[in-house]
Amino acid sequence: MASQHHRREVILFLIALILPSAVLVGLGLRMIAQERVAAEARVADEWGTTVRQIRLDLLNRLENIKRGEIEALTSGSGQVHAHRYVNPAVQLIATLEDGRVVLPWERNRAEVVRRRLSAAPFADWIWQGERAEFRRRDLRTAIECYGRAVELAQHPAQSAFARLSLARVLAGAGRVEQSWAQYRQVHAISPDITDEHCVPMPLYAAARLLDARLDQRQVQERLGTIIADHGWMAPATLRMVQVLLDTLIVAGLDSSVRSAASELRGPVADAIPVTDMALVLQHDFPSLGLRYPAPSPGSAEARWVPYGERSWLISTASFPDGVTDVLIALEARAVLAPLRDPNVWPAGHVGEVRVRSDGDGEGQLLGAALPGLEVVFPRASGTDVAALQRTLYGLALLLVVSITFFGAFLVWRDVRRELRLADLRSQFVSSVSHELKTPLTSIRMFAEILQTKDPPDPRMQADYLGTIVGESERLTRLLNNVLDVSKIEQDRMIYRPRPTSLAEIAHRAVQALEYGLEQEGFTLNVDCPDEIPLVPVDPDALEQAILNLLTNAMKYSGESREIDLRLRSENGYAVVELTDRGMGIARQDLERLTEKFYRVPTSENRHVPGTGLGLTLVDHMAKSHGGQLRVQSVVGEGSTFAIWLPLESGE
Repeated sequence: MASQHHRREVILFLIALILPSAVLVGLGLRMIAQERVAAEARVADEWGTTVRQIRLDLLNRLENIKRGEIEALTSGSGQVHAHRYVNPAVQLIATLEDGRVVLPWERNRAEVVRRRLSAAPFADWIWQGERAEFRRRDLRTAIECYGRAVELAQHPAQSAFARLSLARVLAGAGRVEQSWAQYRQVHAISPDITDEHCVPMPLYAAARLLDARLDQRQVQERLGTIIADHGWMAPATLRMVQVLLDTLIVAGLDSSVRSAASELRGPVADAIPVTDMALVLQHDFPSLGLRYPAPSPGSAEARWVPYGERSWLISTASFPDGVTDVLIALEARAVLAPLRDPNVWPAGHVGEVRVRSDGDGEGQLLGAALPGLEVVFPRASGTDVAALQRTLYGLALLLVVSITFFGAFLVWRDVRRELRLADLRSQFVSSVSHELKTPLTSIRMFAEILQTKDPPDPRMQADYLGTIVGESERLTRLLNNVLDVSKIEQDRMIYRPRPTSLAEIAHRAVQALEYGLEQEGFTLNVDCPDEIPLVPVDPDALEQAILNLLTNAMKYSGESREIDLRLRSENGYAVVELTDRGMGIARQDLERLTEKFYRVPTSENRHVPGTGLGLTLVDHMAKSHGGQLRVQSVVGEGSTFAIWLPLESGE
């Protein structure tokens, strides 16, 4: 009946709230959708005008940068390979030859060096020296051949190559000082003298000198000169310079050398990713779709294409002579940085220009001249009023839905609570009925036996009377528990503490249950030392608490028949501790043990009579006296219940 009543209340509540809420939500969503469509149409027109203006401004800025760099190169104030540009946003300027990007450090140098090193008779003596050094291990002959090559060298590159080979063989032959002399001569030549890999010859000598920890300051100064004056360096050169600087930083004998090397390493580390990017760009240039031959700066055919992980903007341009074409790469972040200034944008339309990521289509493209660049406006830009209205509508809808669900939650919680209480009451009535029926049956049975015309012998008669008394006391304890819980609920429970001996109360409780313990076959181990001080406690309440704990121990001991009762003092508290070796309690059930009517829901407990009130009274008694009830339990091993009571002040 109660369940049907609650179900009817829930249905009526849901109808009263959900139907109006659903209508309101539908109307609100329709209004929001209409307002959004109108606002989007308005904003689209405004954004279109803004995008066109931004496209023109950005193209003018890019073409001005390109024109300035071309004019600087044309006037002779700069060189393509110098790595010094007028605008700091410029990352790379490279020439274009037959549709191929010629990077600044190449300049056909590799082929020239290769021809010089293979020229006769120089190359013949180098070949003979290498044959003697590597095949026959004849270092003496190798020294003579490399020395002859040094004499025949007609170019500094030939001389440096031969001296490096000669220094290597001299070191292998044990003529170390002569080897260092050759390395020092190579180290002193111009860094413009490179091998076929565009690596300056002095760097090879510098590496050998640093291995021997020689001329560290001279090497550091030469590296500084190369970094400052050499312009663009090949990737192999950059990495070799970086290794040499790392060697000076780690193994430098002078702190000033180490400090200078650390300062030089930063620009080199910054240049390496730019150089690597230039190499990848050289390979990918044909696929970028840029016009070749290149248009003149400012031409309407100019295009700027985003490229690479570093977000470069790539374009091509032709020199005024109409013969030389170049590729120019700008750092997109530096070029687009001025567009972050709100003053650049029309009022109410401040957005962001960025490179479109793969699959990202949030903004509006800037057109064919700037493929891959888009303008992204904040979603609320130009639509503040509409956004505010949508926000208010949304908050109203959210409020209605929240109230609906909150009301449903309250009803659901109340129903669950009522059902749980009804179930607990039902269990309590059943348990109390069983608890009352069992002792009453025993009392009546033994009383009827005593009323017969043939009474039993005196010993059995005493046993029968003891049973009647024990069951009567059991009934009294049960009724006292129920009455005490009723007093607690009505806040009428009164305790009268006075200095009391715990040992006396414990023995009195044991004596009250002595007959029941004996009948059930329990062994009760009592440890009650007399030196425990008097405790301010209500004697009757404490005795009832100990009786409740002893009764529980008897009920839930299972097959075990041993119980321990101990008294002790610890940290200003008197402790009444009772231990059984029975079923034990799971950890998740420990927190609810002191709830009214609560009993651990296990299959074993269903067959154990009880009301679920004993531990509630024990916990209330302990807390009312300033103490607490502590429980420790392991399933299958038993439980320990301890009542902690504060000692008298000063004890």
